[in-house]
Amino acid sequence: MKQRTGSNRLSSCALMCALLCVCSQIMLPFPGVPVNMALFAVHLSALLLGSGCAAASTLTYLALGACGVPVFAGFASGPAALLGPTGGFLLSYPLCALLTGFLSRRADCSALRASSAALAGMLVCAAVGIPWFMLYSGTAPSVSFFLWWLVYLPGDLLKILLAVALSRRLRGPLRRLGL
Repeated sequence: MKQRTGSNRLSSCALMCALLCVCSQIMLPFPGVPVNMALFAVHLSALLLGSGCAAASTLTYLALGACGVPVFAGFASGPAALLGPTGGFLLSYPLCALLTGFLSRRADCSALRASSAALAGMLVCAAVGIPWFMLYSGTAPSVSFFLWWLVYLPGDLLKILLAVALSRRLRGPLRRLGL
């Protein structure tokens, strides 16, 4: 088995950052917070690369967006987008990546363990993003949690299942390539 080199790790982080940029644009526009595939990319990077590289790729994504590169949902960018109604969700991506990667860090991680790790990461994302959205929009907690439960949770669970299934299929080939 090949060891990861510094350039392989850097390439892997850059690829996952690029995937996150693309997945952010695959979306269903909802008022306030769009439903997109960004969380799928965060989970996939954490499950494939581990906590450090996954967090680095999400931090790079946030830095690109903060500097004006249109990488956030709907091609938004800049500090206003980062601090707007979706800011809490965006800023929670590195925490989600760290937790998911840490909890699934074993190479022989089972699908159940990977799913549980991604679920924990998703809950961190919700724990930061929902209160941020409530403060920003003035929405009542009951309405915000009901919307999350009804609209966003089913999609987030599907993203977790997709990320776990894909990571299990890709783990072996990527390991053989030294990534």
